[in-house]
Amino acid sequence: METIIDDIIWIVPDSRMDTVENWDSLKMMKLLYASKRAPISIIDIGTNIEHESIDPTLTSADMILAVINPQPVEIKQNIDRLETLLNFKKEGYPVEFVINFCNSGINRKVLSSYLKISPSIFIPAVNPKYIYKAVYRNKIPLDYPEVEEQLFKPLSAIIKNIIPLGLFKEVLKDRSSYKDSNIIHRLKEKLLNLKIFR
Repeated sequence: METIIDDIIWIVPDSRMDTVENWDSLKMMKLLYASKRAPISIIDIGTNIEHESIDPTLTSADMILAVINPQPVEIKQNIDRLETLLNFKKEGYPVEFVINFCNSGINRKVLSSYLKISPSIFIPAVNPKYIYKAVYRNKIPLDYPEVEEQLFKPLSAIIKNIIPLGLFKEVLKDRSSYKDSNIIHRLKEKLLNLKIFR
């Protein structure tokens, strides 16, 4: 399913839809080229990394974020996928390993040793009350100061590869002219203003 929100194209599986049986690399590339209306495309390949349509997508990616849930059971269930991603990294693909739901119970050194990687990005577990609050109000959790404070530093490691970090910091601070808008909308407005003045 393709959704465009604030000029970012999100291509994510929709569990409500039937699985497409005859999907191949050519159809995937057509989908990506049809999605060029936005400057950023985010593709959630989930557990489909071994699918034949994914490899051409990865070869043209500017960044591949391998998001890992550090729960031991999930790691063991997905060890083959982790090996695939490690091989991609060795082959020169721009793979960044991200540990999601990081909390005080996780020993980063032990986890890195077990996974045979050195993750550079650790996203802390956010209090679920902010997630639910955001979802019920059609907002992004990062719009809440409590979440922004917790996530700014780890997300900056990802964002700096997409847009200038100074611009992102400026947008976070400037809420006055965008009262009810989310961070993505405020960032879009800031980028459009920069283009106008060039």
